[in-house]
Amino acid sequence: MGIYATVINVSDGHAELRQERAAYKRHDQPQDEIDIQTDGMVGNGVARAPAANSSNLEAVYVYRVGPKFSGTVKIMKTRDETAYALPIAIREEGITTGTEINGQTIADSRSARTGSGCKIKLDRWVPVSVEVPVEITKLDSPLQGELCDTQQIPSEGDTVIGHLKQGSTEVRVSEFGVSIELNEPAPATGPAEVSLSNLAPMNIRGQIADDEVSAPSVGDKVTLETSRKQSEATLEAGNQRCLIELENEAILSGQATVSIVTASGGNFTGRVKRYESPSIEIGERYEAKVSKRRDTANLVRDDIEAPVVLEKGVSDTGIAYVQITEISDYFYGEVVSSVETASLDTDGHNVDMTNLSKF
Repeated sequence: MGIYATVINVSDGHAELRQERAAYKRHDQPQDEIDIQTDGMVGNGVARAPAANSSNLEAVYVYRVGPKFSGTVKIMKTRDETAYALPIAIREEGITTGTEINGQTIADSRSARTGSGCKIKLDRWVPVSVEVPVEITKLDSPLQGELCDTQQIPSEGDTVIGHLKQGSTEVRVSEFGVSIELNEPAPATGPAEVSLSNLAPMNIRGQIADDEVSAPSVGDKVTLETSRKQSEATLEAGNQRCLIELENEAILSGQATVSIVTASGGNFTGRVKRYESPSIEIGERYEAKVSKRRDTANLVRDDIEAPVVLEKGVSDTGIAYVQITEISDYFYGEVVSSVETASLDTDGHNVDMTNLSKF
């Protein structure tokens, strides 16, 4: 235990001191021997270690060792808060030339990192991020090494699982931490197999190899779930979802048969040809309530509330058969039978006007 003084005030050429007691700790100097553990490289054959227990040093640069070296070194010289030292006793050799370690490659680069964060410059370019064994060939900053096993690194022609995004040519492969450029925009969204067609720095390309991913073509008819007043519907096949833009908002909620009218760049538009559930289609006749005061008809069905726009007006009010002639923004149709005026709409109910005894 030593005694030292701390200056607490200076005035009129005099200093006021306070006596303190503490353990004395001398500065580390050349020829001193200290214990260290290196944590990275700063140059060719020079590793760095923090000087955690030193009173005057921040770092120690040790020659002829690598990362994770643990042992005793002799300080050869000091400069500012840095010491330069040579190893004299080894507890753990750490990483040296010829050491084989596992490294996590950095996708689309010639770099990898050890588990402790040390960077390794590889002998070749690697397209993906994957853990592989690396043999250290030179202690430098960064470390230099050669790949020992490349079996886990995909090659051209191999397939990987990527996540497609409809209309985009970029596919993200999470397993390998890399994005692949497709030859054409994806027709759907979801996971799919992608075949690697080209592997080159900054140019990793592929094509969809999954049979479940197929784009609808112009003229194809697909069954979609529609929602009333919505202008989009989704075609689902396995894990894939393909968004179809409808020419007009859906008239009904349910299932509809849609004809694809345009298909370009992963984008599709379709036209509703008929509704399957509830069922209504062009050319079919349906019983409806008609009125000479309106140009629309209401189908006599509980499952369809949408009116039918009549191409021609009617001269009577009652029940008639209406044939659907067009399905677009509305149902369009024409009256194809005589109007039965015996049944009229009163407060939403059909009333038989030929029997008035109940009134």
